[in-house]
Amino acid sequence: MSRDNEIYALVIAGTVDIQGMVALRPDPDMQSVFVSWMVAAPHNNHDLVEQQKYYGVGGHLFAVAIQKSVEYGFGGAITGFASSEEKLKHYIKWFDAIPIGILHPYHLAIAGEAARKVVETYEYHWSDDQL
Repeated sequence: MSRDNEIYALVIAGTVDIQGMVALRPDPDMQSVFVSWMVAAPHNNHDLVEQQKYYGVGGHLFAVAIQKSVEYGFGGAITGFASSEEKLKHYIKWFDAIPIGILHPYHLAIAGEAARKVVETYEYHWSDDQL
């Protein structure tokens, strides 16, 4: 599975401290980028710590996926599976995700205007540096 994915790390400019990571792969059948997995660093994961170091890591990782979707010619459309019903509801509320439930009960999509809003809200500066 990892051989089929592009893996990106989110870092604070000027550091190599990873704040989150996302694995993506183009999905021509769905005309989107599939988010195979994404994870916040433990110190940014509200499921693991009471006080996160940085907020918005997930939104920034979605923004990376959306930008890669644009580069692949899919117009910013992304799909993936939420890890739980609670996460799916979170993504619907905060990112206007659409539950599609095609391949998994928590299968979701973010596209169109919702994708544009994510990219506008979660700005980042791209670097091709390798960690």
